[in-house]
Amino acid sequence: MLESLSGIVMYRLAYRNFGNHESLVVNHTVDGGGGVAGIRWYEIRNPSAATPTLYQQGTFSPDSNDRWMGSIAMDHAGDIALGYSISSSSMYPSINFTGRVPSDALGTLETEAILTRGTGSDTQGGTSARWGDYTSMSVDPVDDCTFWYANEYFSQTGQSPANTRIGSFKFPTCTTRVTTSLSPGTATVVTGTLNSGTVSNLKTKDGKFYVVASTTAGGTKTAAWYGSFTGVSPGLTALNISYAGKNSLTCGQQISIWNWITKAWVQVNLRNVGTTEVLIRNLVPSGKLFNYVNSTTGMVRVKVTTTNASNAFTSSADLLQLTVTQ
Repeated sequence: MLESLSGIVMYRLAYRNFGNHESLVVNHTVDGGGGVAGIRWYEIRNPSAATPTLYQQGTFSPDSNDRWMGSIAMDHAGDIALGYSISSSSMYPSINFTGRVPSDALGTLETEAILTRGTGSDTQGGTSARWGDYTSMSVDPVDDCTFWYANEYFSQTGQSPANTRIGSFKFPTCTTRVTTSLSPGTATVVTGTLNSGTVSNLKTKDGKFYVVASTTAGGTKTAAWYGSFTGVSPGLTALNISYAGKNSLTCGQQISIWNWITKAWVQVNLRNVGTTEVLIRNLVPSGKLFNYVNSTTGMVRVKVTTTNASNAFTSSADLLQLTVTQ
C-alpha cells in the first residue's frame, strides 16, 4: 500500500500572469470512482479579485489504474501539464504525464503519456509507504515552454532508496518568446503644433526629425505628443523605451507611458535636453508591464512632453522605439 496523501494539496500552487488575466493551477488526489485514486485539478482565475473565478476543474481517472502524487504547471501560452505517479495490482509504480492546450474543452485533459515505467516495488513498509512526499512540475525560464518533471520510481523490487527520473517535454503550439523592436504606427500632437515631419521619421536615428513647435502664449511654453505602438501582447515579460531628439533651446523633457488601468500618464524619464541631440535607451516603466498594454488592441502609448518656463521653442524627435519580449 502507498500513501496517496489525498487530504493534502500537492506541490505546487502555480501562478501565472497573462496580462489580461491571472491564473493559479493546483491539484490533489481524490477517489476517482470505485476506490481508484485519481487527480483532481483546478484553474482559478484572477485570484487577487474580491471574488476569484473557478475557471475550470476536472478529475483525471481514465481507467482502473491509481494516479496520485501529482504536480501541475502552466506555460506562457496557457498550456497546462500534469505529472503524477501511476500504479495498480498489475503495474509497478511508474511515472506518467498529461496536459491540455487552451483550445481543449474546459475541464478536460488529453491522453496521457509515459515518462518512465517502474520495474520494481518498495518492500520496506512502514514509513516508506510515504511515496514522495511530493513531485515537481516546473517551466523552463529560458523558453517558457519546456516543462520539467521530477518523480521517483523503483528499478527493482526492494527497499529504499528509490530512483529519480527527470524528464522534459513541451507542447508544439508553444513558441519561444522573442524580443522585437517596434516603431509607432501613428504620432499625435497633444500640445503645440506639428512643424514638419511624419511618424516615419521616428523609425530610425537618421537625422530626419519629427518636429513639434511649442505653444507661444504667456506662461510656460509646452510641446507634447505621443506615439502609438500596436502588436504588443499583455503577457509580455520585458518592455524598454528608446528616444533620440533635441530642442532649439534647453528645455525640460519628460518621457511617460500611458497606464490603461489607471488611465494616467506615468513618468519614465525626466531630464534637460538642449540643442545637442541625445539618445536615451532602455527606459523601463515601473510596476506591472501589462498595465501599459491595451488588453483588446495590444496598443502602447509613449508620450514626450517638453517645456520651457518663458521662451517658445521647437522640439525635434529622431527616434521613438519600443523593445519588447513577448
